[in-house]
Parts: sequence; C-alpha cells; structure tokens
Amino acid sequence: MVHDRTIVGIFTLWCFFLGNLNCAGQIKDEFLTDLYDKLHDSERQQHFKFIRPMPAGVVYIQHPGEGEKEMREHFRLMKELGFNSLKQIMTVPGWEPEDVQLIALDEGIIPWWYGEGGLEPITDDLLKQLGISKKLSPGEIREHPKMQRFQTKVLKDRILGFKAQRKEKGEIIRTSSRAFDPTVGRRGIELRDKGKALFTVWAREYPG
Repeated sequence: MVHDRTIVGIFTLWCFFLGNLNCAGQIKDEFLTDLYDKLHDSERQQHFKFIRPMPAGVVYIQHPGEGEKEMREHFRLMKELGFNSLKQIMTVPGWEPEDVQLIALDEGIIPWWYGEGGLEPITDDLLKQLGISKKLSPGEIREHPKMQRFQTKVLKDRILGFKAQRKEKGEIIRTSSRAFDPTVGRRGIELRDKGKALFTVWAREYPG
C-alpha cells in the first residue's frame, strides 16, 4: 500500500514538473513564433516586416446616382474611421473598377485588400534615390512625403495598366484561382515567351 502511494506521489510530482516545463515553454513562445518565422523566412517576408503593413479594408458598393463627389465623401469617411484599403469594389453600369480605384487612391485609400503590402520594396537604393535617410524608423520612412508620393505613383501606374488591359482585351481576370498578367501570360497556365523564360530561371534557382 505504501509502495503504491509512493509511486502515485512520484508520478504526481513528475507530472507537475513536466507541466511547469510546458508552461514555461508556452510563456516563452506560446505560439512558436520564432520557429514559424525561421521556417518561413524569405525576401518577401523581410519586405513585409520592414514596411509593417496593417491593411484594414472595407467593401465599396456604388449605389445608383453616386458619382465622384459621393465617392470621395465615402472614402474620406473610411479614412477617418481608420480604414486604409478596399477589399472589393462593386460598380453600377457605366463605371469601371479602375475609375473608382483612382478616386480612392487620390483620397489616400489603397484600392486593394492587402493594403500597404503592395508597395514597391523599400531598399537602400530606393532611399538613396528619394533622398530619405536610412536612420529613420520603418514607420517614418513609410510615412515620409517623398516615399508617399513615390508609392502612390507606383499604385497609380498599376491602375492605369489595368485600364489599358481592359481597353485592349475587354476584360481583366482577377480571381484567386487564375492569374492574369499581360507581361508574362494570359489566363491560367497560358504563358508568353517572357513568362516561360522567367519560369525557367525560377525552376533552376529552386530545383527542390
């Protein structure tokens, strides 16, 4: 009987010891953040960590009778409420999404759901080109007027590119299951010569 109690006591203390070790590990890194970051580290992840995008997006649904004036009022209110991007744009006949995107961008709203994640990579060369000190914090660099003007132009050029695609092709394919980039290909796996060349380079660099 005593032997059984001793075993139970030792087992209880061992469980308590293991539990404390587990708790200590959880307190140190409960969600395995360090391990996750290490396994998924990449140039793109470093880019996101530097610009620290915090997209807060909403859907804009255009109602009949709403024109540019009403849109701007909507986007200004969105910005006042803390939103900085659009998740989706639904227009009435006669309006294309790119027209709305240009207005949203002009009001300081990034017209895509991923918010600032779509910015041009902020490199040392870019900072030198814009005359922005590398000693500033990532937030200060991102909010710098010169950087804001540069990145806004990047986004505007992209919208204008989409407008040109729509005018030439009559449509723009943008879904989660299909890619469409006139530079490298059309729908799905239909690649142009440049797209095939880029894929070949990628395959050689990442043989695994």
